[in-house]
Amino acid sequence: MGITIRLVDAEFCIKKINQKFALKALKEYAKTSLYTDKEGIDKLRHLNDVFKLFCYYIEYDDDTDDVNDINFEGEKLADDYEMLCSIAPFVEAGSYIEISADENSSWRWFFDGKSCTEIYPTITWKMPGAQP
Repeated sequence: MGITIRLVDAEFCIKKINQKFALKALKEYAKTSLYTDKEGIDKLRHLNDVFKLFCYYIEYDDDTDDVNDINFEGEKLADDYEMLCSIAPFVEAGSYIEISADENSSWRWFFDGKSCTEIYPTITWKMPGAQP
Protein backbone atom coordinates (compact mmCIF):
# COMPACT_ATOMS: atom_id res chain seq x y z
CA MET A 1 0.00 0.00 0.00
CA GLY A 2 1.90 3.14 1.14
CA ILE A 3 1.44 6.86 0.75
CA THR A 4 1.21 8.21 -2.78
CA ILE A 5 3.40 11.28 -3.23
CA ARG A 6 4.10 13.87 -5.89
CA LEU A 7 6.99 16.32 -6.13
CA VAL A 8 5.36 19.75 -6.42
CA ASP A 9 8.33 22.11 -6.43
CA ALA A 10 12.06 22.04 -5.83
CA GLU A 11 15.08 24.25 -5.63
CA PHE A 12 17.87 21.70 -5.44
CA CYS A 13 21.59 22.14 -5.99
CA ILE A 14 24.67 20.00 -5.52
CA LYS A 15 27.81 21.81 -6.66
CA LYS A 16 30.10 19.87 -8.99
CA ILE A 17 32.85 19.86 -6.36
CA ASN A 18 30.54 18.00 -3.91
CA GLN A 19 29.10 15.44 -6.31
CA LYS A 20 31.76 12.77 -5.71
CA PHE A 21 31.05 12.98 -1.96
CA ALA A 22 27.29 12.84 -2.53
CA LEU A 23 27.78 9.85 -4.84
CA LYS A 24 29.75 7.96 -2.19
CA ALA A 25 27.23 8.77 0.58
CA LEU A 26 24.24 7.86 -1.59
CA LYS A 27 25.78 4.55 -2.66
CA GLU A 28 26.49 3.67 0.98
CA TYR A 29 22.91 4.51 1.92
CA ALA A 30 21.51 2.52 -1.03
CA LYS A 31 23.29 -0.58 0.28
CA THR A 32 21.27 -0.34 3.52
CA SER A 33 17.91 0.67 2.08
CA LEU A 34 15.07 -1.83 2.12
CA TYR A 35 13.80 -0.38 -1.16
CA THR A 36 16.78 -0.71 -3.51
CA ASP A 37 18.24 -3.58 -5.49
CA LYS A 38 21.68 -4.10 -3.94
CA GLU A 39 23.20 -5.81 -6.97
CA GLY A 40 25.53 -3.58 -8.96
CA ILE A 41 25.50 -0.56 -6.63
CA ASP A 42 29.29 -0.51 -6.41
CA LYS A 43 29.53 -0.36 -10.21
CA LEU A 44 27.44 2.81 -10.49
CA ARG A 45 29.67 5.77 -11.34
CA HIS A 46 27.20 8.61 -11.83
CA LEU A 47 25.10 10.36 -9.21
CA ASN A 48 22.02 10.25 -11.44
CA ASP A 49 22.26 6.45 -11.70
CA VAL A 50 22.14 6.10 -7.91
CA PHE A 51 19.26 8.59 -7.59
CA LYS A 52 17.34 6.45 -10.10
CA LEU A 53 17.42 3.57 -7.59
CA PHE A 54 15.10 5.75 -5.47
CA CYS A 55 12.99 6.93 -8.47
CA TYR A 56 14.55 10.40 -8.49
CA TYR A 57 16.12 12.02 -11.54
CA ILE A 58 18.51 14.93 -11.41
CA GLU A 59 19.45 17.48 -14.03
CA TYR A 60 22.72 19.31 -14.52
CA ASP A 61 23.51 22.91 -15.42
CA ASP A 62 25.05 22.97 -18.92
CA ASP A 63 27.70 25.53 -17.96
CA THR A 64 28.76 24.51 -14.45
CA ASP A 65 27.81 20.80 -14.27
CA ASP A 66 26.18 21.53 -10.91
CA VAL A 67 23.05 19.52 -10.15
CA ASN A 68 20.33 22.14 -10.54
CA ASP A 69 17.05 20.23 -10.48
CA ILE A 70 15.46 17.06 -9.13
CA ASN A 71 12.31 15.18 -10.14
CA PHE A 72 10.45 12.23 -8.66
CA GLU A 73 9.19 9.55 -11.04
CA GLY A 74 7.87 7.09 -8.48
CA GLU A 75 4.52 6.79 -6.77
CA LYS A 76 4.97 5.81 -3.15
CA LEU A 77 6.79 7.27 -0.19
CA ALA A 78 9.56 4.96 0.97
CA ASP A 79 12.75 5.98 2.76
CA ASP A 80 13.09 9.20 0.78
CA TYR A 81 13.73 11.39 3.83
CA GLU A 82 16.46 9.12 5.17
CA MET A 83 18.04 8.92 1.72
CA LEU A 84 18.10 12.71 1.45
CA CYS A 85 19.57 13.01 4.96
CA SER A 86 22.48 10.84 3.81
CA ILE A 87 23.52 13.45 1.22
CA ALA A 88 22.43 16.58 3.11
CA PRO A 89 25.98 17.84 3.86
CA PHE A 90 26.64 18.01 0.11
CA VAL A 91 23.39 19.77 -0.89
CA GLU A 92 23.52 23.57 -1.05
CA ALA A 93 21.94 25.45 1.84
CA GLY A 94 18.49 26.76 0.95
CA SER A 95 17.67 23.81 -1.29
CA TYR A 96 14.30 22.16 -0.76
CA ILE A 97 11.96 19.56 -2.21
CA GLU A 98 8.23 20.14 -1.78
CA ILE A 99 6.00 17.07 -1.62
CA SER A 100 2.24 16.66 -1.82
CA ALA A 101 0.71 13.43 -0.58
CA ASP A 102 -2.65 11.77 -0.55
CA GLU A 103 -5.01 12.86 2.22
CA ASN A 104 -4.21 16.54 1.48
CA SER A 105 -0.88 16.65 3.28
CA SER A 106 2.24 18.42 2.12
CA TRP A 107 5.72 19.13 3.41
CA ARG A 108 9.18 20.22 2.38
CA TRP A 109 12.51 18.60 2.88
CA PHE A 110 14.74 21.60 3.57
CA PHE A 111 18.54 21.57 3.42
CA ASP A 112 20.68 23.92 5.51
CA GLY A 113 24.09 22.83 4.17
CA LYS A 114 24.57 20.29 6.96
CA SER A 115 21.30 18.45 7.44
CA CYS A 116 17.86 17.85 5.99
CA THR A 117 14.73 18.78 7.94
CA GLU A 118 11.14 17.86 7.22
CA ILE A 119 8.93 20.93 7.66
CA TYR A 120 5.18 21.35 7.37
CA PRO A 121 3.18 24.40 6.28
CA THR A 122 1.09 26.47 8.63
CA ILE A 123 -2.45 26.99 7.41
CA THR A 124 -4.25 30.17 8.46
CA TRP A 125 -7.95 30.55 7.83
CA LYS A 126 -9.15 34.08 7.15
CA MET A 127 -12.84 34.51 7.75
CA PRO A 128 -14.69 36.68 5.22
CA GLY A 129 -15.21 40.17 6.62
CA ALA A 130 -12.85 39.65 9.57
CA GLN A 131 -10.55 42.48 10.50
CA PRO A 132 -6.79 41.77 10.39
